[in-house]
Amino acid sequence: MTTSVKSQAVEQGKMIVEGTYGWPNLWTNIFKAAVTDAHSKNITTGTMGPVSGKFEYLVADKIGVGVVVNYANSSVKYSNDTSSFYYKFSVPRYRVMAKFGFHYGNSDVFDGYTNICVGYGGFNFKYTTDDPNYIADNNTYNLKITPVAFRICTGGRIFFTENIGAVMEFGIGGGGLMEFGLCAKF
Repeated sequence: MTTSVKSQAVEQGKMIVEGTYGWPNLWTNIFKAAVTDAHSKNITTGTMGPVSGKFEYLVADKIGVGVVVNYANSSVKYSNDTSSFYYKFSVPRYRVMAKFGFHYGNSDVFDGYTNICVGYGGFNFKYTTDDPNYIADNNTYNLKITPVAFRICTGGRIFFTENIGAVMEFGIGGGGLMEFGLCAKF
């Protein structure tokens, strides 16, 4: 009598924890174009993230649920040709999303997946300057176009050891077009 043993990198009851960094932060170039003009000079941009922390619990061999938390910030600092004052515009963004994962493949070292994430997202506009003639009651403005955040992505994890691996994914919405990081399963 022979028996067939099927092995896969993740299975029902496992928990996966990830930390990723996304690239590119497309909003930085959009904000740069929106707040600078032909009279702007000494333009510098800053980008952070998106930086994400992710947790997933496999409720079945091929289906997981979890949470994604991420943060990103884009900033543009500039002066203009009529003064030496600086102006800085930044847009910090954060998201907390529920994650539904669909896993495929039967490898014991590779876990391919597709995720659908939906949740809360918010961002603020922050404007600062050293111009003494600039008068404002509040330099932080909350933009609530919609508090809904979403992400659809596909990717894979390669486990170097039984529990530690690397992750790479491609997606749209709520994160980078590409995200890279480390993962652990328990």
